[in-house]
Amino acid sequence: MNDEFKLPPISTMDRPPFISTSLPTPRLEYWNSFMMDENDNKLDQDIQQVVHQCNMISNNMLQAKDQLQQQSMTSSRIWLDDMVNRANEILNALLRLRKHQMAIEQTEECLIENSTRQRKRTKRPPFQGRCHSCNISETPEWRRGPDGARTLCNACGLHYAKLTRKQQQEQLYKKDDNISDNSQT
Repeated sequence: MNDEFKLPPISTMDRPPFISTSLPTPRLEYWNSFMMDENDNKLDQDIQQVVHQCNMISNNMLQAKDQLQQQSMTSSRIWLDDMVNRANEILNALLRLRKHQMAIEQTEECLIENSTRQRKRTKRPPFQGRCHSCNISETPEWRRGPDGARTLCNACGLHYAKLTRKQQQEQLYKKDDNISDNSQT
């Protein structure tokens, strides 16, 4: 009976491992941004499960290291199956965390993509035409002309605007004169 592999008592399996302060510990600060939606509880459970199962595997492996080397593998099959099951639970929890992270990244990419689309729509490309009046191609600003928006250079556009204002004022004076002439007769 002494040659058989014995599992440690359950109480020792649930003991947290010794953590050395000299080893770097992973930071989970970036998870704070992910913990804001309804999946908070599930994420927290997955993280806790990974930590707990890793601790369990670490403890059990350290405690059984000497016994594994001395015993035949067939006698430790149950124990190894338990370790494989724990490792699978860790893998499944990590896959769920990665799936959640990828969903968040995809959402962020969509938001960035939408904001760049909106910015592209609001920015006008530089006008590569020529003034319909003087045929110049460069001007600090393109103005509205008789042919529509951005058809006149700055100088021609200001001149055209001045002329149209004068014409409108003259038409108003003519209308006023016609009204006053009609009222006198």
